[in-house]
Amino acid sequence: MLVPLHMVTVLLAGGLAGLWARRMLASLGWLSGFESGVLLVAAVCAAWAAGQFAYMAAVRLLKPTRSPVPLLCDMAAQCCALALVPWLLGVSLPMLPPVLLKVEPLLFLGVFLGAHALLKLVVFFAALDARPAGRLGGLGWLACAALALAGAAGFQRAFALTAADPGAAQAADAAWTRVGGTWAEAREVPEGVGARVFGDYAGEGDLVLYAALPDDDGAEGEGATAHMTVRVERGAAAAAGAADAGADITPVHTHEVPLEPGKWTELRLPADALPANAGAVVVAWTGRPAAEWMRQLGVHPPSNTGRKLLVAGPWRVARGADTPSVVLLAVEGLAAENTSLHGYHRDTTPNLKKWAETASVFEQAYTPAPEAAAAAMSLATGLHPLRHGTVAGRTAPPPAGIRTLAEHLRARGYHTAAFTEGRGADGDDLTVETAFSRGFMRFNDVFPMEPGAPEPGGNAPPTPRPAGARVTLDRAAEWVEERGGDPYLLCVRLRELRNPVRLARYGEGFLGKGRTPAPVDIYDTALLDVDRQIGAFLARVEAAAQGRPLLVVVTSLYGLDFTEPDRGSWRRGAAGRPSLRESSLRVPLLVRIPGEAGRTRKTPASLADVLPTVLARAGATPPAGLDGADLQRQGDFRDLISVQGNPLGLSVRSGRWRFTWQSGLDPFTLASTGAESVVEFMDVYQFRAQKAGADARAREPELAGEFRRQLEAFLRAHHAAQTVQPPEPGPAPVP
Repeated sequence: MLVPLHMVTVLLAGGLAGLWARRMLASLGWLSGFESGVLLVAAVCAAWAAGQFAYMAAVRLLKPTRSPVPLLCDMAAQCCALALVPWLLGVSLPMLPPVLLKVEPLLFLGVFLGAHALLKLVVFFAALDARPAGRLGGLGWLACAALALAGAAGFQRAFALTAADPGAAQAADAAWTRVGGTWAEAREVPEGVGARVFGDYAGEGDLVLYAALPDDDGAEGEGATAHMTVRVERGAAAAAGAADAGADITPVHTHEVPLEPGKWTELRLPADALPANAGAVVVAWTGRPAAEWMRQLGVHPPSNTGRKLLVAGPWRVARGADTPSVVLLAVEGLAAENTSLHGYHRDTTPNLKKWAETASVFEQAYTPAPEAAAAAMSLATGLHPLRHGTVAGRTAPPPAGIRTLAEHLRARGYHTAAFTEGRGADGDDLTVETAFSRGFMRFNDVFPMEPGAPEPGGNAPPTPRPAGARVTLDRAAEWVEERGGDPYLLCVRLRELRNPVRLARYGEGFLGKGRTPAPVDIYDTALLDVDRQIGAFLARVEAAAQGRPLLVVVTSLYGLDFTEPDRGSWRRGAAGRPSLRESSLRVPLLVRIPGEAGRTRKTPASLADVLPTVLARAGATPPAGLDGADLQRQGDFRDLISVQGNPLGLSVRSGRWRFTWQSGLDPFTLASTGAESVVEFMDVYQFRAQKAGADARAREPELAGEFRRQLEAFLRAHHAAQTVQPPEPGPAPVP
């Protein structure tokens, strides 16, 4: 009777030890899948039984006995495994100091093994004092040990094959997912099921991925811990994008990731742990065990719990490179004419003026389009709007083979992030749905708002107001400070000057007392506050550089026209609207390049020049056929063409002249939608001197006709090359 009971206690102890091993390996991320967990428990149980039976055989063979005392003592030793049950059920020891919480599972195991070892000694000494008997019982225990050992070997082999089977992982597609206002191209990875990510992971540098809880994950809404593992598959099959059981599977990295709600958490895989010829990466995870004891004990498959983790990446990032980090700051609506940096009569930009003392200042910089989306895509691609496909607030995917600045730098191992203040409600927004988001690891398009002043009477709730540049720049600076010594590309778009309103936080500024402020007074006051915020942001970025070279570009996507309130070319509107006039097209452009002295440049420059300038300093060769040129290498003379509107209007800056022509043509089909007309022909230098553009068509009719033919030929040539395609209907705007 005692022998069967003893075997039951042995199997109980072995089962509990197997469950402990399964939960421990799952917590470390070394185990995923239900079948492999069951096989592991069986293998550990059988191995434990084999060891226990072998011990009893040794005792009976060395000192034969018929006394039940050794058997009873060994049964007590097996029952010591009950010390593992509290931890298996999620019970913690609150009295432990924080330093011991990480080794809490080992403490439970230590109690079990320590007590078990003491009782095993009792078994031995009890056998010594017992009555002698035959050795037949010892041979029986030895046979049981051999059978258990054979079973353990079989289960272990099956477990190894199941745990390492690439078929346990599922190929997963990435989709833009927002967590805490920041988008990333993430995959939904079910708990206990690996996600296979194919890619080109060759080259130097670490692998970085981001993990986050879904925004609607109520079960983990207060934070959680994910235990992640990454396997790298290599070989011809993996490299070709096929899941092959013969592929070499190498466990690379395990990590415990504390996840905060509403935030992406970075996980880095060291380069020295990555094998060569990596063709795929498998990411798996398990949650920290808590009250879900059935799942933790393996009663039902973890994949059936429905919990998912968001995983973005992996991406290759450089480590210890000498290439400069890049900060690109674009202030929408920042007109060069209204900055003290460019001689404005009000001191609206004292911080930028001081910072520009060590930067190259381009006095004649122009936007390719006075619209945010079109100008931003020119900045990102180095191409004219008619070539990259974003015109008049309508976004068409760039032609095949065109890569953005973020894509170029990410391929060179840069962290990439953008903070764009997109509302998702108009075509000028740089939301995640636009082509501008391509190449960014993180993309934040949240337009920050704050409570406004209470409404008169106090009955209605306060109207929300824009929170301003301070919030966006603070978020961007925090991201920079998290990068450490890694190279990065940071793009920031501020929209506070797009439609400035009078806000209390600006102070009096240039508003004056006792009079109704004009639109330009409100704008200048808002500009003074934005300048202050930019100064603080640049100081934080430079302090976080830690000796790494830093390339900074400060510019605007377009300016605003306050010269004539109702003069908006074919876009008619109130004062401060963008147009194809000089005030709207001429923007500040400040570039601080490591190792190059700052100076004032009078050479005409374009936002399309930013991409080749940055790539040249990052050690990359700019693509051929760009409209932009390296700002530090270009010649003294060039024509700059800007475009806007539907019907399509074009303006050319050539030498001292600016010629603006409304074509009357649809920008995508070149079908006639109205009569063509010459909007403006003026002397740029005369405009700057008098702050008014005198129409020169009467004085220079032949030159005006030549400019018109030049613009028409430019338009026809780009359309003939089919670089502009009608955009496909897109999804609904992101709220």
